[in-house]
Amino acid sequence: MSAPIVDVKGLTVDFAVGAKTIRAAAGVDLELGKGETLALLGESGSGKSVTLRALVRLHPKSARIGGSKPHRRGRPAATC
Repeated sequence: MSAPIVDVKGLTVDFAVGAKTIRAAAGVDLELGKGETLALLGESGSGKSVTLRALVRLHPKSARIGGSKPHRRGRPAATC
């Protein structure tokens, strides 16, 4: 099998809200191979949009994105 085109392990996303830190996504793992389709399902507020926005780096610079660096096509997602 070829290398996954998207590979994320332990993704976390935190936002600073005043003096507090809010964890909006925690421990997200996903792997997507060529030709596969991914669907994220969950309740409102479960972190679906936060997760996808983290993968394409659409969050403000103040957001803290942790876990392994997301990779797409074998390269860090921020460079794709």
